[in-house]
Formats: sequence, C-alpha cells, structure tokens
Amino acid sequence: LFLKFIIGHPAVTAVIPATSKPANMADNARAGFGRQPDAALRERIAALLG
Repeated sequence: LFLKFIIGHPAVTAVIPATSKPANMADNARAGFGRQPDAALRERIAALLG
C-alpha cells in the first residue's frame, strides 16, 4: 500500500525501494500493477498516518 501511495502521486516519476528479502522484492514489484490510489484516497491515508 505504501508503494502504491507513493507511485500514485502525480509528482513522483520514480520509486526505488530497497530490500534484501525476496518476498519483499516480489511485493514491491506488484505495487506497480493495478489501480493506484487517487488524490482522495491518498489524502485519507495521509490523514490516518498523521
């Protein structure tokens, strides 16, 4: 969800996550597929994380 949050922001052109765990690498790769959060959802997430 956090990578989708970042990728979905219109000002972001590239995200380079770092991990040494294969399971995390697979999760990171999947973040680029499917629907990305729109502005309203990004605002809700940001408000929840405060």
